[in-house]
Amino acid sequence: MVSIGGQVGTERSKTVAKVAALISASESDVEQLAEEGRLERAVLTALRGKGVKLTPSVKNSVQATVRSLKPGAAMPEAGQAPEPPGGSGATATIMFTDIVGSTGIMERLGDREGRKLMSLHDDIVRHEVVALDGVVVKALGDGFMLTFRSVARALACAVAIQRPLQRQKHRRPNSGAHRAFGRRASA
Repeated sequence: MVSIGGQVGTERSKTVAKVAALISASESDVEQLAEEGRLERAVLTALRGKGVKLTPSVKNSVQATVRSLKPGAAMPEAGQAPEPPGGSGATATIMFTDIVGSTGIMERLGDREGRKLMSLHDDIVRHEVVALDGVVVKALGDGFMLTFRSVARALACAVAIQRPLQRQKHRRPNSGAHRAFGRRASA
C-alpha cells in the first residue's frame, strides 16, 4: 500500500502525479475527477484492476488520500488515525447504516447479484460520506459506522445515500431498504 504524507504545495503535486499514474490519467483529469467527486471511485477501480483486494482499510486510505487533495487539507502520517473533524472538544455525530433484511436479499438475488448490490451500496455510502466530510470508521458487512462533525452533515449524508438507493430500489424492487440512525456525542 502506498502512504502519502501531508498535502501542501509540492507534496500535493506529488500526490496528484502519483494518483494520475495509478489511474492512467492526466493530472488535470485527476483534479477534475476530484472536483466532481468521482476520484475515489476511479482510484478504487484502478486498484481493483491491478488485483488489489479492496478491504475497508484500503478504501479508507483511498478516501483519506482523496480528501487530502482538497485545498488546505492534510493527510495523517501512515498508521495514524485522522484527527476528528472539528478538533479537540468538538461535538461528533456517529451514524450507523444498515441494509434491512440483507440476508433475505442475498438469498433472493443469489450470491453474484447480491454482492453486486452490496458493492453498489458501499460505493454510494463511501462517496456521500466523503462529499459531506464524514469519516468511515468501520464497515460492518451490510452497513457502516460513520462520524460527522455535525448532526446536519450526518442527516444530509443519510438523505444523500437514500436518493440513489431509492432509484435502485425502483429498478430492483426486491433490493431491500436502507436505514440510517445516529447519536450525538460530545468529546
